[in-house]
Amino acid sequence: MKNGFTQTTVEEHLRRLNSLSGRTRRTRGYGGNPPKYADPLLPRFKVLTYRKGPYLVIDRYTGGECNVGQAITYYRMRPIYGLNYYGILLNRRFNSTSVFQLLKKALQAGAGESPHRGLDGYHDKGYRYQNRFVERKGFVIGKERILYHNTLVYLQLYHGGLIVDTRRASEWSKHLRTANELLRLVPWSRTF
Repeated sequence: MKNGFTQTTVEEHLRRLNSLSGRTRRTRGYGGNPPKYADPLLPRFKVLTYRKGPYLVIDRYTGGECNVGQAITYYRMRPIYGLNYYGILLNRRFNSTSVFQLLKKALQAGAGESPHRGLDGYHDKGYRYQNRFVERKGFVIGKERILYHNTLVYLQLYHGGLIVDTRRASEWSKHLRTANELLRLVPWSRTF
């Protein structure tokens, strides 16, 4: 047993996370166009949240032609999986709205097929989405590309994996400030 996780528990979480990330993302994640919220601690970041049973996903990202984000999955309020991503529109001749609509369609089409992002090889109206990743022992690194008639227009890199820190909240939080103290220290939080 490592930090309270048995090998069976890790494999079970991975299986359930694959199911959650694929099917739920279709309707409640970025691909499903759910309600978005302003992040009170990160200016210009949007937040999506969705649940399935004891799992909660919080996805925070900046929108636009150059973006960064992070999706954290919690199991019974303990973080168990994280994914960071960075994407950029490489060719400004292309309408970012069209590119991101294709990205949403690829995510929807890949729901249930791939635990990480969208369906590799998805194409629509001259655009083609490619998703390549390598996953080993709970760690993943990947790359998304959107091409228009073989011209690369969008690139996104991502990485992440299992988080197996299962200490009690009181143990890891004993030296942390409260959320209210943090909000007082962050000057722009009062503007939301």
